[in-house]
Amino acid sequence: MGESLRYSCGPLHPGRRADERACSDALVARIREIRTSRGFSQESFAEAYELNRTHISLLERGRINVTVNTTRQMAHVLQISLSELFRGLG
Repeated sequence: MGESLRYSCGPLHPGRRADERACSDALVARIREIRTSRGFSQESFAEAYELNRTHISLLERGRINVTVNTTRQMAHVLQISLSELFRGLG
């Protein structure tokens, strides 16, 4: 996958939105890195995922939150396990 980015969520503290945003941003950055390394454009990834490209763009820009189900489906399209997707985010 080439040079990997460093992701950091840090420890979670109840009620702290900054922690939630940091984790979400790190996960989305990881998804984008894997998506592009596998040769998916936002459009081709959205087609494989059966979504509109705008939805992928909104996720990657942090405009909407990534859900557990969305994450699971993206991992399936990327042909990786959830543990691989979350590797390095802790």
